[in-house]
Amino acid sequence: MNTYPTNEMDTTPRLQPKKSIRGEIRHLVLITVLTSLSLTFIFGAIYKINNEKQAVHSELETLAKITALNSQSSLVFNDARAAQEILQSLSARADVLDAQVLRVDGTVLAKKKFEKQTLSNDYLFVPNDALLSQLGNFLGISPSTYVTEHVTLKNTPLGNISIRFDTSIVLHEILITLGISLIITVVALLLSLLLMRRLIDHMMTPINLLINSAKDIAKKGMYGLRVKKIGDDELGIFTDQFNRMLEEIEKRDQALLSKNEQLEEEVARRTQALKENIEELKNSEFRWKFAIEGAGDGVWDWNIATDEAQYSKRWKEMLGYDENELLPTNQEWADRVHHDDVAYVKQTMQDYLEGKTALYVVEYRLKCKDNRYKWILGRGMIVSRDDQGNPLRMIGTHTDITERKKIEQQLRIAATAFESQEGIVVTNENFNILRVNQAFIDITGYEAEEATGKKPNILKSGRQSGEFYRNIYTSLRETGSWSGEIINRRKNGEIYPEHLTITAVKDADGQTTNYVGMFTDISVAKAASERIENLAFFDPLTNLPNRRLFSDRLTQALVNSTRSGNYGALVFLDLDHFKSLNDTLGHDYGDMLLKQVALRLSNCVREGDSVARLGGDEFVLLVENLSANDVEAAHQIEAIGDKILMSLNQPYQLQSHEYLSTPSIGISLFNGHQESSEDLLKHADIAMYQAKKAGRNTLRFFDPLMQETINMRVDLERELKKAIEQKQFELYYQVQMNSAGQPSGAEALIRWRHPERGIISPIQFIPVAEETGLITQIGEWVLNQACLQLQAWQLDQASKDFSLAINVSAKQFLQPDFANQVKNSIRSFHIDNTKLKLELTESMLIDNIEYVIHTMNTLGEIGIQFSLDDFGTGYSSLQYLKMLPLSQLKIDQSFVRDLATDNSNKTIVLTIITMAHSLGLNVIAEGVETDEQLQLLNAHGCGNYQGYYFSEPLSINEFNHQYMQFKNNPHSTFLH
Repeated sequence: MNTYPTNEMDTTPRLQPKKSIRGEIRHLVLITVLTSLSLTFIFGAIYKINNEKQAVHSELETLAKITALNSQSSLVFNDARAAQEILQSLSARADVLDAQVLRVDGTVLAKKKFEKQTLSNDYLFVPNDALLSQLGNFLGISPSTYVTEHVTLKNTPLGNISIRFDTSIVLHEILITLGISLIITVVALLLSLLLMRRLIDHMMTPINLLINSAKDIAKKGMYGLRVKKIGDDELGIFTDQFNRMLEEIEKRDQALLSKNEQLEEEVARRTQALKENIEELKNSEFRWKFAIEGAGDGVWDWNIATDEAQYSKRWKEMLGYDENELLPTNQEWADRVHHDDVAYVKQTMQDYLEGKTALYVVEYRLKCKDNRYKWILGRGMIVSRDDQGNPLRMIGTHTDITERKKIEQQLRIAATAFESQEGIVVTNENFNILRVNQAFIDITGYEAEEATGKKPNILKSGRQSGEFYRNIYTSLRETGSWSGEIINRRKNGEIYPEHLTITAVKDADGQTTNYVGMFTDISVAKAASERIENLAFFDPLTNLPNRRLFSDRLTQALVNSTRSGNYGALVFLDLDHFKSLNDTLGHDYGDMLLKQVALRLSNCVREGDSVARLGGDEFVLLVENLSANDVEAAHQIEAIGDKILMSLNQPYQLQSHEYLSTPSIGISLFNGHQESSEDLLKHADIAMYQAKKAGRNTLRFFDPLMQETINMRVDLERELKKAIEQKQFELYYQVQMNSAGQPSGAEALIRWRHPERGIISPIQFIPVAEETGLITQIGEWVLNQACLQLQAWQLDQASKDFSLAINVSAKQFLQPDFANQVKNSIRSFHIDNTKLKLELTESMLIDNIEYVIHTMNTLGEIGIQFSLDDFGTGYSSLQYLKMLPLSQLKIDQSFVRDLATDNSNKTIVLTIITMAHSLGLNVIAEGVETDEQLQLLNAHGCGNYQGYYFSEPLSINEFNHQYMQFKNNPHSTFLH
């Protein structure tokens, strides 16, 4: 084995690599060292700083606790001199800036300020204050820190000790620590770099020798040379393997030279044989093409290697081209294939070329010169392959199968039509059945074998007369067709209706050869039609007439009343508390009740009278032919109404539940066409609501005054909407006083300043706003106005602690986004959350208690206060009261009004106050009007008051003026 000389003998210039192992190792070691040192420096500094801070903090707390312990006696005896001496003892520490002793009420008993001492010259480095301040800001340590310690004696607070310490000494110690750590880190880094350089030089010497030797061998192509081995380490092993690879390459190089000579001889021999075969192939191809062209098929010839194709004269004629028009490439043929067939043709060709299929046969659509498509049957075969068996050339034919495809399509359409959803029967001219489809079998029940050869009269039901069938035959003879409905019988004997169409089939001479009958079973359609008609006029649950049918009957009743002169009556009935049944037991039980009510109502009226269900739990009765005298007619219908009340008051059995239900009934009399049917229904509806207002389970007659009240309500609703748009509302404020006789806040009360009617009381418009849903818009306006006023009060030092209470309706509070409304208003006006108080009524707690609690907790988390208004007048559960995040109970004025004269009211008020205190709640009494009431409330422990005794509700200007007068004369009362 030859050994290649070492690189000392090589004078060829070396190409330096763009990246070297030396550089990579240097970077790796450098990054590792820097990372390790940096982490060591950082974590060491953090550990030292934290230790320093904890030690100083512990020391300062200990000093404060000792000082607090020493100050107990001075605070107990209020000895300022003793306290001053204790503070003077702190002067021994250089880091104390000032200290003070505070009494429990916050006043100063003694205080002492010390001169800030400069750092000792013993330190090697004394930084200035600016540098220490910047270091403190970076570490989160202020230039000075306060330590406050509570002074207690037997758990009784005596006061506080507050000491301010100078942190500059601590910062100086930390700065020195950081400097020393940094110097050590830099020294360690320099040592690491020196060791890294020596390590890299040691590693790279054998690698460089190996690289240079390998370059020389590759450059000169002298595979017989070998690389000198240096050492027995991993690089030595790599050198051995590299030399073995050179030996293998040398052997294969010799083998390739020998093989190449043999291949050249074989190529020369085969070339000569190929030339001899080409001539014979040309002669055979000519004869094959001649035979194909004679058969009427087009021929194509595809050179797979070059993707060039040639087409015969017939092929071009098939697509509408002249013989001299050239189609040079196979791609143009591919572009003519119909887009729906491209993937199929390509896949078929690919499968054949890859040997997956033995034949290439494909049917597809090909575009002609005039852009029409023809169906083509394509066939082909490979006629030439290379030595590896890869296809080189392919020849095939095209056959026009367009007409065949059209015939196949027509046959498919005919077969599909015959097997449609309509029954089809084909007979000969004598009406003998020749063929039936599957729909015929499904509809009639007769199998094809059972019907073939028989006449269609096997389906005859006997429901039609002979005259009916004679008319069918006559129509077929004269017109060649008949269409209509017929009643037939299935194989199982079931009678069914069908729609039948019979058509005669004639030959070229006009003679009838066949009859084709097509029919559809219409029994389902007829049943659906009857069902639809029933649904249009009857209630599906109770089977009573619905509103549409009842309206027709009422119109006819008005005509009859005009003709006879007798009175009639409309009885409008609504079930009391029906919603509660649905909510508690479910809608299934509600439906059971409605069915039983419908049955009882039908039994209460006379034959000829009508009972209808208008929807929900609303029923209406139409009673005709009452007396011609209005008084007698009223007595007659009242007797019927009493009978209805008695019947519907009986218990209902709803499966295992016995249920009691009562109705509210409204009655409207009519005579002739004096009023329209819509007005009569409206009058009866109004009377029914009057019955509900009268306590339910009763009946009321319509009174014209009722209509006037309704009209006034409608007018009020319309004007209320306008008031919201035009902002006709304003807030009045009634002061709330505490037991010290000081104003603590106010309650905002809305007023409507109508442009024509002046001030309108909330008693008049709030119920309407509640019923119409307008209360939510009004409530949102009140919320924003209240926040705006709180903002104004908080800007004034005299009123910044005022709280403001607003009433929130149930509909507003139960809105899904109510909590967000409140949060947005507070955020918009930048007010103190704790100064806003929302007053809720007990009635709000009856429904949706879980949602109410959730909303209150959401708002309570941001400091919103809640007051339960009119407490004691509702039906709230004390269990729920424990769960509510309330801050205040408001005693209703009905208990306060007779507090001085009614012992029961005294007991109720005392109970409310006691219960509130036990729950940790504040109490306020509204409606305070006399000094005697005030004294009794104060004696019972009620600490907050509101009422005319202090002030009536005032506009904001009057309220602020009254408050300023009170502030100027603190010994006066807040009387207007």
